[in-house]
Amino acid sequence: MVGLFQFNVVLGILISYLSNYLISQGGESSWRWMLGVQAVPSLVFLILIKFIPESPRWLILKKELLKRHWKY
Repeated sequence: MVGLFQFNVVLGILISYLSNYLISQGGESSWRWMLGVQAVPSLVFLILIKFIPESPRWLILKKELLKRHWKY
């Protein structure tokens, strides 16, 4: 399991190097694209994280709801 995590990290770094190399061939404003491309996976992750069940955030919300429900 740890090996798979390490492989995914290294693969992500390799993909970022390759994509930055390809984007850098675009001219003087390519640095803007390099920064902007990072926003796409971040936004996808931010949207999908809301749907993960039993995450620490979800458990804290459930605990607060249970406290409110059983308080009265």
